[in-house]
Amino acid sequence: MPTAAKKIVVPTFIERWRALIEELFDVSAQEQVEALEALDKELDHALNALAEEIRPKGTLTTGATGALEIVGGIPAGYIRLQLNQKGSGNLESYVAAKKGH
Repeated sequence: MPTAAKKIVVPTFIERWRALIEELFDVSAQEQVEALEALDKELDHALNALAEEIRPKGTLTTGATGALEIVGGIPAGYIRLQLNQKGSGNLESYVAAKKGH
């Protein structure tokens, strides 16, 4: 008699994330701080990458002196400031930027 194949249930990303968050509050305060600081650094990096991705790059032209110039470009740092104004921290800024992107 053939046996029925067992279906492997893989938790969704959100289910795994919620479990990780629950676990976060079961560890020491020091470990919580380290984990949250690591998350904050990753969000900071993601915001910098997003700012670089969405910023106007401008066009390369020859200026009046004959030197090459970039016209119409906006530095990623300026875009990052705009993203930061949409939230009060890395998490809020990233969520607001992704929702608006």
